[in-house]
Amino acid sequence: MARHARPTVVIPLLAAVVSLVAVPAVSVAAPAGVTVQRIFGADRYATSAAVARATFGASPTSVQKAVIASGTDFPDAVIGANVQSGYYGTGPILLTRKHEVPTPIVDVIKSLAIPALWVVGGTAAVDRTAEQQLTSLTTAFGLRGQLTRYSGLDRYTTGASVAMTAFDGEANLPAVVDGMRTAFLVSGVAANDGLAVAPLAYALFGSPLQTKFPLLLTQPDVLSTATSKALLSMTGGNRPIQQVIVIGGPGAVSEVVLSQIRALGLTARRIDGDSRQSTAVAVAEFAIQTLGWNPAGVVLARGDYPIDAASASPFAGEKQSPLLFTSTPDQLGAATADFLRAHAGTIQSIYVLGGPGAVSDAVIAQARAALGG
Repeated sequence: MARHARPTVVIPLLAAVVSLVAVPAVSVAAPAGVTVQRIFGADRYATSAAVARATFGASPTSVQKAVIASGTDFPDAVIGANVQSGYYGTGPILLTRKHEVPTPIVDVIKSLAIPALWVVGGTAAVDRTAEQQLTSLTTAFGLRGQLTRYSGLDRYTTGASVAMTAFDGEANLPAVVDGMRTAFLVSGVAANDGLAVAPLAYALFGSPLQTKFPLLLTQPDVLSTATSKALLSMTGGNRPIQQVIVIGGPGAVSEVVLSQIRALGLTARRIDGDSRQSTAVAVAEFAIQTLGWNPAGVVLARGDYPIDAASASPFAGEKQSPLLFTSTPDQLGAATADFLRAHAGTIQSIYVLGGPGAVSDAVIAQARAALGG
């Protein structure tokens, strides 16, 4: 498959405050030099579509594909970051209902003229009725129903299948950290850690070679068999994985799992904090300090029910803007506030995913205050 080079797209921010209705983006007053932009819709599906438009809507070249994942659970959307960008080209992650593709998702597929759709997950997540609807959309572009499904017996085998497709020996090269080719590993039952690191798995890293980080799932207390095999099998141009960075503390991924990784002959380490917020902050600092991300922008999503962040990895990855979480819809939370204070001289934009019911205007005011506004 030929490599698809895709430009980074940044949507110009709106110049004025408008009423809070279901529109793709709303600018909000912020400290001098800092813009706050909401990206949201009437529900999680409309928000997913809005995030896709904000990421790719101004692209001079059509998007090559989209990942389609369940809108009721997070793992398939997280691991979809493996096959977005890099060798297989950029594209959005779109959420769907099990039995029906929501109208906002149908509309964004049409408006972005996305010719190929990759469903991640089995029929328990996206059933045959929804699959046929998606196939009909691709047929409309004259490509004879170019729809691909990646699935397995469970989320761990699905994740392994997707990662091994993305790093199959001819496609993406695994990225290097501390001189070792590295993969990320997250819990398959806790959403936030995987969502926080997915933008790093989406983005390209390294020069002159453009590399990516594989992202895999594990059970909290045992390294899943499919994941273990994938770690030993992924070569990415005959360059095997040497290091696994676990995202989250022992409550998310136990020390037993790290011991099992080391028993495979791989190095294992953690990036974590004492809460889902502080782990996301630790991931953000890793992106800044190790990967060279410049936190001129940050993405902010609800942390106690983070479904609006499920589509965030292409948006945040394209901008190289860390994904942070609120504590609740009405509380920013100490860890996120501390991060904003620490980078107040650098942050120019905050992108808020979700409407006021997910991230309230009070939280935006708290973020402004943390930035000195």
